[in-house]
Amino acid sequence: MRFRLLSVLAAAASVAACRPGSTVEVTDAQRAEIMTQVAQVVDSLFSAMNAGDVDAVYRQYRDSDEFISVTVSEFLTGWKDFKAVTSSFFTQHPGVTFEHRIVQTQVLGPDVAAVTIVGRS
Repeated sequence: MRFRLLSVLAAAASVAACRPGSTVEVTDAQRAEIMTQVAQVVDSLFSAMNAGDVDAVYRQYRDSDEFISVTVSEFLTGWKDFKAVTSSFFTQHPGVTFEHRIVQTQVLGPDVAAVTIVGRS
C-alpha cells in the first residue's frame, strides 16, 4: 500500500467533512504500519523539496482536477494550478531547504490518513 500526500489541512478538512467513518477496523499493528508509511512519504517529499527535484515532489501527489492544496498562504484547486505555483516557487528560490516535523498522524481507515506537519524554510 502506498500513500500519496494530500495537503495537510485539505486532508483533515475533506476527510472529516466528506467521508463517512470507515467501516473497516484497523488493528494496532496496521495503525503502526500506516503511520510508518505516512512518515516515509513525508520524509520523501521533503527530501525531494530540499533537492529541488520538482518532478519527485509531484510524484508524491495525485494528479487530479479534484486536487486541493491548502498552505499557509494559498488555497489552490486543481492539479494545474498547484503545479504552476510550485514550479514557479522552485524557480524563484533555488537552493531553498526545508525542515519539517510531523505533529500528528490520524489513521482514519486502512487507506486513509491525515497528517499535520510543521515546517519551515
